[in-house]
Amino acid sequence: MSRDCHTCRHQELEAINMMLLAKRPLREVADKFELSVSSLHRHSKHLPDNLVMATRAKEVASADSVLSKIMEIDRRADEIFERAKEGNPGLALKALKELREVTSLYAKLTGELQSGTVHNTLVITPEWVSMRSLMLAALEPYPEARKALVAALGGFDIVQG
Repeated sequence: MSRDCHTCRHQELEAINMMLLAKRPLREVADKFELSVSSLHRHSKHLPDNLVMATRAKEVASADSVLSKIMEIDRRADEIFERAKEGNPGLALKALKELREVTSLYAKLTGELQSGTVHNTLVITPEWVSMRSLMLAALEPYPEARKALVAALGGFDIVQG
């Protein structure tokens, strides 16, 4: 703690620290406790290490709890699948679907699978136009190879003839 930190001397220091650790906007905290944003910004640089570590430990424990639950669901679905695969194909199929969903969720949570839309943008540069022309010209004596190149690039709708 800095000796001249105005926030450290505030009577509601604990509540302020909790809001800062919860990543509440500085303006919100400043308004609530009648402090300046700059004072809170300086104060956040020297929050007690044990408080910061305790908050991070809580976040990790929460994440571990979620992963543990996912792993338990995975174990149970696998167990159901193994018991049902011979005598109850319908139930086995449902268990496989659940295993697929759990695997997908696990991959998203661990960052192994990105969700969302992927946008690919093809920019036709003068260099590409020049390169395309050179390739097509070089393949002029080989009509089948030229045709194969045109077909391969045809999906991009950028080759004329």
